[in-house]
Amino acid sequence: LDPATAHPQILVSPDGRTAGRRESPPAPLPSGAERFESLRCVLGLQGFSGGRHRWAVEVRPGPDWALGVAREFVSRK
Repeated sequence: LDPATAHPQILVSPDGRTAGRRESPPAPLPSGAERFESLRCVLGLQGFSGGRHRWAVEVRPGPDWALGVAREFVSRK
């Protein structure tokens, strides 16, 4: 996962393999064209233009989660 794209309320692990909701308000993060600001989303670090790809996803009980696919140029503001 790409932490530069993560909404401020999403915490991405240092290895980029997991993400979760921040328990406390985040410290101010740098704003940028890559960062989601309105939707609580994060993009993968690597993009794909074709082929087959799969991921193992573990979802723990708690707030609702959604998993999807997005184009690189999806609106983030």
